[in-house]
Amino acid sequence: MIYVIFLGIIIFYELWIRGIEEDDGTRDPPEYRIFHPAGSYSPRPTQSPQETPFPPPATNYTVTGLDPYTEYEFQVISQNELGKAASPWAVGRTLASCELYYL
Repeated sequence: MIYVIFLGIIIFYELWIRGIEEDDGTRDPPEYRIFHPAGSYSPRPTQSPQETPFPPPATNYTVTGLDPYTEYEFQVISQNELGKAASPWAVGRTLASCELYYL
């Protein structure tokens, strides 16, 4: 017996960022959306010449303006025909900033 799971076409997805929670319960920066691409992603090829798929959305994003040696939390929210779901928050840490030298 073969089981097939069809997850469907992703209608949209977005990326959120927030700072790590401080002892007083605040976050710097507070939670906000940083990426919301346009388009529609489908893992299957088009079925007929009459089907015109949307162009696929961007699949990567570079976050700028972050502080060096700082931890941030990121979350992806996506939606398909079955509903909307959010990933768990994932922690990432920035590295050193690039030094600029003017001559």
